[in-house]
Amino acid sequence: LDKEINEIKKLKKNKMIYSIILTNNSRSLEYIDLLMKRKLFPQKVILIDNDKNLFLKKLILKKLKKKVFVKIFRCKTINNKFIKKYLMNIKEKVIVYCGYPGQIIMDKNLLKNKFFLHSHSGKIPKFKGSTTIFYSILLERKIFCTSFRLNEMIDSGKIIYKQQYNLPKNFDKIDDYDNKIRAINTFKSLNILAKENFKFKKNKIKDNFSNYHIMHPVLRYITCK
Repeated sequence: LDKEINEIKKLKKNKMIYSIILTNNSRSLEYIDLLMKRKLFPQKVILIDNDKNLFLKKLILKKLKKKVFVKIFRCKTINNKFIKKYLMNIKEKVIVYCGYPGQIIMDKNLLKNKFFLHSHSGKIPKFKGSTTIFYSILLERKIFCTSFRLNEMIDSGKIIYKQQYNLPKNFDKIDDYDNKIRAINTFKSLNILAKENFKFKKNKIKDNFSNYHIMHPVLRYITCK
C-alpha cells in the first residue's frame, strides 16, 4: 500500500464538511488514524459503543485528542432510535459510515436525507455482501475497494470511487489490509466529493448480481494459501 499512501500524501486537502460514524473495532481505528494524520477532520464523531473492545475505544478517543466533538451512544446497533434522531438533526449532510460488520441502516428516510459514504472491499456491483475480499481473491486473484452512497439495497448505491489494490504480501493479516484499503478509499472519496462541490443526486442502481454471504473459515484458509 506504499504507493497509495504516497498518493494521498500528495493530494491537496480539500475542505469537506462531514461527520463520521465509528465503532469499537480496528477498522474504525484505521479510519480515524488516516483521516487525522491527513488533517481531514470530521465535524463530529458518532461513536457506537457496544461495551466490547474497550481498549480499542480508548485508542480511538486518544487519536481524536479532543480535536473533534464526540457523541457516544452506548448501544449495539446503528438502528437505535436515539442515534437516528441525532443523525437527522445534525447539519452535516455527508456522513462516513464505519459501522459494525453485517449491520445496515434500515431507516429509508434517514438514507434519503443524508449522504452515507461507505467503503466496501469488493468490486461493486459484481462482489456485494459479506467477506467479498476473500471471494474476489478466490475467483479472480484480485482485490478492489468501492466507495459509494448507501441506499436501501445491499451495496447498491451511487459509486463515488473504485480502486484495484495489489494482493497483500502477508495473507495472515488480510483483515488489517482490508481496513487500510477502505480507509484510503474513504479519504479519496471525501476529496472527490469536495472537488465536485457535493450536491445530492439520484441514488439508485439496478443490477442482476447476487450477494455473497460470510465465507466459511476453512474456505478462507484455502483462499489465502
